[in-house]
Amino acid sequence: QWEKEQAEFTQKCRDSIPNLLPSFGYYHYEIPFSKKDEDDETYSFKLGQYLEVEYKGLVTLTATPDSNYSFINWTVNGEVVSTENPYTATITEDCEFVANFLENREIDVDESLNCDLTLGNVNIVQGEDKYVILNVGTYILNAQKLIINVDKDGNTPQISLDEGGKLIAKNIEVVKDVKGDIWTLISLPFDIDIKDITIEGAKAEIDVNIQIRIYDSAYRATYSKDGNTANGWKEKRSGIIPANQGFAIAINSRFEGDVQEVIFRGHDFLIDGEVKELILNRYESIVNEGKDADWNFLGTPTLCNQEKENGYSLYMYNSENDSYSEYSSSQTATYLPFGAWFVQSADDFISLSFATKS
Repeated sequence: QWEKEQAEFTQKCRDSIPNLLPSFGYYHYEIPFSKKDEDDETYSFKLGQYLEVEYKGLVTLTATPDSNYSFINWTVNGEVVSTENPYTATITEDCEFVANFLENREIDVDESLNCDLTLGNVNIVQGEDKYVILNVGTYILNAQKLIINVDKDGNTPQISLDEGGKLIAKNIEVVKDVKGDIWTLISLPFDIDIKDITIEGAKAEIDVNIQIRIYDSAYRATYSKDGNTANGWKEKRSGIIPANQGFAIAINSRFEGDVQEVIFRGHDFLIDGEVKELILNRYESIVNEGKDADWNFLGTPTLCNQEKENGYSLYMYNSENDSYSEYSSSQTATYLPFGAWFVQSADDFISLSFATKS
């Protein structure tokens, strides 16, 4: 039985921490502890001192990383015991808690990977005079959090991969500047929970600082009649917006101005260089006899620009004058990352394919 035995906690100098490894790069610190007495005063334990805790006593651990690092987890004897910070542990034996960190990286110039990397926060920002291009190539980039910044005109950094390359993120954030009081059409390559959206740092509240619409193609096809085309837009107040599904948002400019920062969050994000396919839903239409692919409202699943090919028409939205531009079968257009568009195709055209290859 463990009875008030002492647990030794040490601190390693930063100079002794190993360099970031090409394929896996945990930095770790063995940390000193502080303890509050009955008067709520805090005492710091120096190197070589002990923290005495009763059997099944509670200890709250807090790790404070430098600005260029992110906290990852707590380990004991190399085993992960928690990813919480602060973390309250129940002590039942002598133990040494280690706080693990990963280096953050900001990418503001074109960059190509030459090895696998494991990082903390990877923040890809717009360059001063061009779109930043991150070429993952055939390597693997594993990030605790991937942050991608998009300006109000839809300009965004681009990410490309080759066969075998992967981009993995435990969490992903798309930070987009959105103009107020007009509809902005968006599509993102990950599921979005509406409760995780923030606007200028505040929680998104329907009918207060944001409105969200999705397009119900089946409703339009079912209820449209000659001379009366049904409106397929439906209000979305809660729940999940699926990956690659187009949706529209309008921001209330009376709160934080004409252009506001909106952050969309997702989890367990993975994208690779393999070809992705978007299935076009076919609906029985009264207006257009037979199966009709009109008004599939989608977005590219890739993180790079793609050029439209022949065989289908594309309708892109212009928020400046609330209009749509049509690109017919013989015309080409460019799919921008995170943009949404309407697709119309022939009866035998049932899917669109994309890839993130360079």
